[in-house]
Amino acid sequence: MGIFKIDIEVEKSIIIDSTLEKVWEYISEIKNKNIWSPWLILEKDCKHKTFWNPWTIWYKEHWKWNMIWEWEQIITNINHLQYITYDLNFIKPFKSNNTASFHLTKLTEKQVELTWRMDWSFPLYLFFLRKKTVSYLEHDFERWLIMLKELIEKWKLETETKYIWVDKLNKKYYIWSKWSCKLGELWSKLSIDFTSFGDIINEHKIKSLCYFVRYLKTDMVNDYYEFEACVEIPEADYKNFQTALISTYTLWILDETKVAITSHYGSFKFIPNSWTWAYMYVKYNKLEINKSYSPIELYESWINDWVKEKDFVVHVLIPVK
Repeated sequence: MGIFKIDIEVEKSIIIDSTLEKVWEYISEIKNKNIWSPWLILEKDCKHKTFWNPWTIWYKEHWKWNMIWEWEQIITNINHLQYITYDLNFIKPFKSNNTASFHLTKLTEKQVELTWRMDWSFPLYLFFLRKKTVSYLEHDFERWLIMLKELIEKWKLETETKYIWVDKLNKKYYIWSKWSCKLGELWSKLSIDFTSFGDIINEHKIKSLCYFVRYLKTDMVNDYYEFEACVEIPEADYKNFQTALISTYTLWILDETKVAITSHYGSFKFIPNSWTWAYMYVKYNKLEINKSYSPIELYESWINDWVKEKDFVVHVLIPVK
């Protein structure tokens, strides 16, 4: 630990089914960063400046967002097809001087291991955020590498976060079941419940309006999530339905509330991009989160509907006052 600062290290690797030359090309092309960076895709109009000769030592890039972040990156060393090291200095939301690197290892003629490492420091007075910061960085790095892998292997990235707005969430009548699990178990848990909802709906000849999830607790540091899997049904069916027939499932009403909405298109594994964007929007626009309600993921389509993953549409809803 340095004087008046906390030092942390984050390192993540991924195996990409491609040639060494192609992986190197994608990480060195400026235009590609705007596609596969989970930071840069959140604000496409962020101000970007470059200094010195592209992709040489001392080449500098500077990004300034309207919302929160501002940082610069300066290349300090390059070994062609092997590694790149650079200084990564944040200006907002707080100042910090960091170093980072990409290392490429050729496994076969068509398989490369890419490792991204960052040595990060931030102010000592934020010591209580150390574990959370490491957890957030690790999740960012994982998304970053997965997005790069998909872009290289499929020649395109089949995910997008669309414009955010504030709207009214109408009163919902729904059936729900509560779970707790790790993030990696989430989709299998939801699939069980949503399949059961389908059976209940078919058996009792009622209509499903949409599927959604209410997140009661999210703890990224300890990988613990509490949530309710829900299916909305018409008011008439809700009033006529017999709770005793639902077994372990429960009827409930969600009152009308105001929400900030982000729309996500594509694979579920990239939904954290939309959650990050939604909370940044709320903070930037000085909206107050309504803690009387839980954040929601509302699905226009679901796996059981036999919709292709690239066509998934999910809305992230943050309750606000």
